[in-house]
Amino acid sequence: MSPILKLPQKYETIPVPELILIKAAMKDRIAVIEGQIERVMNMDDVPEEGFGSRKWFERAVKSRKKYEQDVERIRLMLEKTQEKQRQVPFAPPPGQYGNWQGHGTPLYYPHLEESFMKVARRRLDETVFKSIMNEAREEIQ
Repeated sequence: MSPILKLPQKYETIPVPELILIKAAMKDRIAVIEGQIERVMNMDDVPEEGFGSRKWFERAVKSRKKYEQDVERIRLMLEKTQEKQRQVPFAPPPGQYGNWQGHGTPLYYPHLEESFMKVARRRLDETVFKSIMNEAREEIQ
């Protein structure tokens, strides 16, 4: 018999890939238990002890229910994690790429704007550059 899989109390701190593996292992256990329960249900005689006994059956049903609850906990936590990732824009590590600010865009680096301005000034005709700059100013007002 396989060792019992237990979801740690602080499962929220486990990395997502590891949680996904735990969830898959628990689903496998559920499938095994369900197969065993089905075999017992089809048995003609119910043994007094061991596999198929009333005590064994009750433990199997309880184990399946516990695994199902843990799988649901993991599913909800992963769903919550995915939702947070969708809401929070990417932010570089502190001190990298200058002072990060959201500005309503998924990715904003102040130094990128400065570099873009330098390249645009170099590569664009002065009239075109000023026209684009005036149009941008009008948009933010």
